[in-house]
Amino acid sequence: MRVLRPVAVAASLLAIAGCRAAPAVSSAQISQPSSPAHLHHESSRSTRHRVGKQFPRQPVHRDRRATASLIRLTAGSDTDPMTATSADRTTHTDVSSTAEIGFPPAPAVESAGSDVATETARATQLSLTLEAAIETALQQNPDLVAQREAEQVSLAAYDVARTYPYNPQYQGQIIPTPRARNGDKGSTDNQHVIVQTFELAGQQRHRTEAGAAALNQVRWGIQQAELLTTAGTERLFLTALFQRDVRDLERSVARLNRELGGVLKRRFDAGKASAADVATAGLQSRSAERRADLAETTYRAAVLALRRQLNISPRTPLELSGRLARWRWKPVAAANHEESGASPRASAGQHREEPLDPAAVSALAEELASVRPDVMAARAGLDLADSQWNLARASRVPNVQIGPFYQRDDAATSFWGFQAQVNIPVVNTGKPLVRQREAQYQQQQITVIELQQKAKLEIQTAIERYERARRLVMRARRDFVKPLPKLLKPFEDQFKAGQLDLLRVFAARTSLIEARRTYLDMLNELAQAAAEVTAVTGLPPGELIDTSDAVPVPSE
Repeated sequence: MRVLRPVAVAASLLAIAGCRAAPAVSSAQISQPSSPAHLHHESSRSTRHRVGKQFPRQPVHRDRRATASLIRLTAGSDTDPMTATSADRTTHTDVSSTAEIGFPPAPAVESAGSDVATETARATQLSLTLEAAIETALQQNPDLVAQREAEQVSLAAYDVARTYPYNPQYQGQIIPTPRARNGDKGSTDNQHVIVQTFELAGQQRHRTEAGAAALNQVRWGIQQAELLTTAGTERLFLTALFQRDVRDLERSVARLNRELGGVLKRRFDAGKASAADVATAGLQSRSAERRADLAETTYRAAVLALRRQLNISPRTPLELSGRLARWRWKPVAAANHEESGASPRASAGQHREEPLDPAAVSALAEELASVRPDVMAARAGLDLADSQWNLARASRVPNVQIGPFYQRDDAATSFWGFQAQVNIPVVNTGKPLVRQREAQYQQQQITVIELQQKAKLEIQTAIERYERARRLVMRARRDFVKPLPKLLKPFEDQFKAGQLDLLRVFAARTSLIEARRTYLDMLNELAQAAAEVTAVTGLPPGELIDTSDAVPVPSE
C-alpha cells in the first residue's frame, strides 16, 4: 500500500476545502507564518509572527498539507478560501424558504385522493444526492450557522487587542482668586498637566498576537464544526439509504410470500395442497408484512433525522438518490494516483486487494493528524497561551506616564516643564501571574501533543476499519448479482412440480433472505466506516465513494 501524500489530496480538495477568513491584506502588511515542523513551539524570545493592520496570522498555514484536512462549505465555489470574507458566509436560515437552496416548493394538493395532485407531487419531488445533502447541511445546519457567528465576535476582539488602549490624560487645577486682609486680590493659581502612558516592554505587540491567536482558534473551531457536520450528514444519508434497501428487501419478501400464498390457495381449492400448508403460508405472509411495515417506519425515521440535520421543512418532498450496492468504494490509497501519474482505474485495481501496510497507514495517519482542524485549533491555543505568557512577563516592566505641564502661582509667575510618573513594583512584582501563564502554556503544549497522538490513532483505526469492510464487500458482491426473485424461482418451480415440499421452500427462502440481509449489513458497515474516515481525517466523501452508479446491481 502506497502512502497517500497530502499534497496529492490537496489538489483534489482545493475546490471543496478551505477556511473562511477576514479580508486579506497585502504582503507588505503581513508576513506569512511558516508551517510547524514539530509540536514544540519556538522559544518566546525568538522572532514572532507579525500581524498586519487588517488581518492577523492566517488560520490556515500556507503549507498545502493543511488544505488536505478541510471540508469546503460550498462545493464548486470560486471563492479563494484565503481571502474569503464574512459576506461569503451568508446562509439561509429560513426553514420555510426552500427555493433559496434549490429545493422546489411543496405542491398544492387539493385532495388526498386526487391522481393529479399525486402526479404533481412526484414531479416536484426532490432527488437528493450525497453531495447535495452535504452542501445543504453546510449552508443551513442551525448549529453550524450559529457557530460561524463566533468569528465576528473574535474579529471584534482582535480589533480591541490591536488598538492602543491608552489616550492622553489631562488634569487641571484652578484655585480661587486669593484676597489679602487689606482687600487686595492676587493672581489666580492654576495648573494644567497633559500626560501620555507609554509601554516600555512592547505589551501591545503581545496583546495583538494573543488576539490573533484567539481568532485563529475560533476559525479552526469552525472548520472542525464544518468537518463534523459533513461527516454527520454523510452518516445520516448513508444510514437512510441502508434503511431504504432493507425496506425494499422486506417489501420484496412480502410480495413473494403473497404470491406463494395465492398459489397454495389455488392448489388447496384444487385438492393438491393441505390446509396446514395454507395456514403456514398465511403465517409467513403476515409476518413478512409486519417486517415490511417496521422497515418502512425505520426508513422514515432515518429520513426525518436527515431532514433535521439539513434543516429542511417536513413539508418539502424528498427522495434520496443512489444505492449503496451500486456505488464503487475506493481504497484510501487510490487518492495517490493523481500525484503518481497513474490512471484512476489502474490505481484502484492495483490497490484493491493488497493487504494493508502498517507502516504506510502510520505515515498517512501522522500526516493527516498534524493538520486536522481540532489539532490546528489546539496549536492556535498554544500560540494564545504563549502570547499571554509573554504579555505577563512584559507587564512586569512598569509603564511610564510623561507629559508637559503649565503652572501659574498667585504671584503671577508662570512655570513650564515636564512631569513623569512610574509605579515602583515593591510588593506586586508580577511574578505570580508569570508563573500562572507559564503553567497554562505547558498545559496547552501537553494538550497539543496528546491530541495529535489521539488523532493519529483515530485515523489509523478508521482506515483499517474501512479497508476491512471494503474487502469484505468486494468478496461478497459477486454472490448477490442476481435478484432475489430470480434466485427463488427454481425452488418455486420445483414446489409447483411436486418435487419439493413447502418446508424446504421456506428453508431455502429463509437462507437466501438472510444472506441478502447480511450483505446489506456489510454495506452499512462499509458506509459507516467511510463516514468515520471523513470525520477523523477530513478526506471528503468523494475520495472514497464513487456515486456514479458504476456497479450494476439488479433491483429486488
